[in-house]
Amino acid sequence: IVLDERLNNAQMILYGIIFSSREESPYCTLKNRDFSRIMKTSESSILRHLNALERCGHIERQVIRRETTNEVIERRIFIL
Repeated sequence: IVLDERLNNAQMILYGIIFSSREESPYCTLKNRDFSRIMKTSESSILRHLNALERCGHIERQVIRRETTNEVIERRIFIL
């Protein structure tokens, strides 16, 4: 990840947070507001960083929705 010149420092730090927060599962379930609090930046910045990480092929996001209401239950971020 540190050799990917398309990413800035904040995106690399976010990747590290995602990687380390997976604990016992293969994915991270932190919300954008959690990342925002940890990194002391706005949620819109977090969204841009996540988009960049996904666009560069380092993560994949999966949204789990309730079938009956289409309500978001959980978001999973996988390290690729």
